[in-house]
Amino acid sequence: MRRYLVFLWNPSDHESTARVQRVAHRLGAEPPWALVYQHPGVLVGHASSDSAVPGVHSLAHAQGVILGSLYRRTPDAHSTAVGDLDEASTRGIVTSAGRDLIERYWGAYVALIRDARSGQCSLLREPTASLACFHFMWDGIHVIFSEFADLVRYIAPPLTVDRSYLATRLALGFQPSRRCALTEVEDIPGGEWTTFAERRPARTTLWHPDRFCIERPLEDESQAAAALRATVLDTVQALTAAHDRILLQLSGGLDSSIVAACIARQTHRPQAQGLNFFMPASDAAPYPLPLPVGLAPEDRAKLLRLASSGDEREFARIVARRCGFPLTEYEKRLLDLRDPRIGNAPLAPVPSAYVFSYEDDAAECESAAQTGATACFSGHGGDTVFYATQRPVGAVDYAFLHPLRAGLGPQILRAATLSGESIVSVLRKVFRHGLLHAPLPQPIDPMRQPHLLRDDVFHGVSTSNPPHPWLDPAVSLCPGKRIHSLGVALSIPFYYNTYRREILAPAVHPLAAQPVVELALRIPTYVLLATGISRGLARRAFHDLLPAEITRRTVKGTSAQYWQHVVRHNVPVLRQWLLDGELVRHGLLDRSRLEHYLTPDQPFLTVPPTRIMDYLACETWLHQVRPR
Repeated sequence: MRRYLVFLWNPSDHESTARVQRVAHRLGAEPPWALVYQHPGVLVGHASSDSAVPGVHSLAHAQGVILGSLYRRTPDAHSTAVGDLDEASTRGIVTSAGRDLIERYWGAYVALIRDARSGQCSLLREPTASLACFHFMWDGIHVIFSEFADLVRYIAPPLTVDRSYLATRLALGFQPSRRCALTEVEDIPGGEWTTFAERRPARTTLWHPDRFCIERPLEDESQAAAALRATVLDTVQALTAAHDRILLQLSGGLDSSIVAACIARQTHRPQAQGLNFFMPASDAAPYPLPLPVGLAPEDRAKLLRLASSGDEREFARIVARRCGFPLTEYEKRLLDLRDPRIGNAPLAPVPSAYVFSYEDDAAECESAAQTGATACFSGHGGDTVFYATQRPVGAVDYAFLHPLRAGLGPQILRAATLSGESIVSVLRKVFRHGLLHAPLPQPIDPMRQPHLLRDDVFHGVSTSNPPHPWLDPAVSLCPGKRIHSLGVALSIPFYYNTYRREILAPAVHPLAAQPVVELALRIPTYVLLATGISRGLARRAFHDLLPAEITRRTVKGTSAQYWQHVVRHNVPVLRQWLLDGELVRHGLLDRSRLEHYLTPDQPFLTVPPTRIMDYLACETWLHQVRPR
């Protein structure tokens, strides 16, 4: 867990200098805080509970500091951990205005760079945004921080709730954004070079997922599989090297199984404790799988074909035995939302998903304490990066890029196998969206889904003018690759999910690491969907390291029925939280709709149960920040 506070101010402003010095005195007296970089008008404090991974990398000639983990790329795909930066490396980073850092390094870091010639300070957040990075203006002082609790503790600023942000969150779910749920706090995007002036930072987007979709595409399936295998193995090797003991979230699905297989393959592998969270089938009955409203029949059939039980222990056990890892299985019992822990999530500038995972978090804390684990690995991000889909986008993209090639026919057959649609249906989509370049609509329109917001609030939510650079198209892409790029923007950053386990064993997501993401974006969708199977290229790349039961399996465990059961079971508690809660008081949720919807006989076939739980997440967050 990386905690840091960065202060930037005009050193000729004596009042600001005195204010920062008072904070510096407190930090210096409270281990594990250390003042790791100081210069007139610049102060950086750093605290880390993870001693296994170096967290401070100084640049030569006091030209800045990089906080977090840092690895150097090499031409042979062999990443090496980096300590302090030498003079040549520092010069490359400073003179390139951060581009050298993005192109030659990767990791989970925030870099503060001071140009000795101009005296200006710039900040670069690692492209895939593994490490939290927020910005706050404190009476003319720029404050950059990772932990909201530290801002509250050492500065205690007055804060106001951003009602517009919450309206968007309640209507559309979590969206990456500069904005936070607090008006005064900004979320700095990954891959952005921010140069700080007196008041208004100047911003340059150095990294955008779209750009890799057209850069040196890997169209040869064998070469792409070999590159994917080498990159994932190297990334896992680099990330595990500093740890003797780790936790591994092992669901039994393809992605976590690939991470497990890569860890097991390391020459000096850490001791890994597998954790599997399962939901007994009895907890879903007698409720049917809740499906979004407005789905076309073919999309409903795809979801039903893809979904399986939330109990995947059988497959997790097979992988654990193959890799030689002990496996602990935790049953996700039906939650009682009267539990006080749901209102005691780690503080954050945005509502987290803690209400969904507080019991998982407690189990992971227990396992980390028992085993001495210093990191918690997962396969998160794999669905997006490896391209999990049942849509015929491979053939559409092939026609978009290569309309006259003979390979289009086999791609149409593959797409029909993948999607379960008829060849005629696939041909129609290939003609319309591939050859004619008509936009490919999403199966689910969030603005047409049922909700419990006030109508004026819901209709006031804007889906245009993206508040995050990754959501603003950088180049023109074929339809399937556009979906891939947006998927990366929406699902790769995990820092906003706050867990208490982070203090003991910080999360590590190898499949969401910069080298893996960049490579996958370079591979066309029809290659990622090799042999007409979802995540087909990943299956091919790791087939010899995985049990056959895993590579053959194409369904995924789902928790939708479980959450439906949780909501139905907790209707009285949800009424207590929401009917007269902060969201109603702020004029966001419609009290009348809530009262009619939250009844014991409600079948919950309209508003998704996870959306109701997200209402609760926002409500409990408001209760936490209200006193501040």
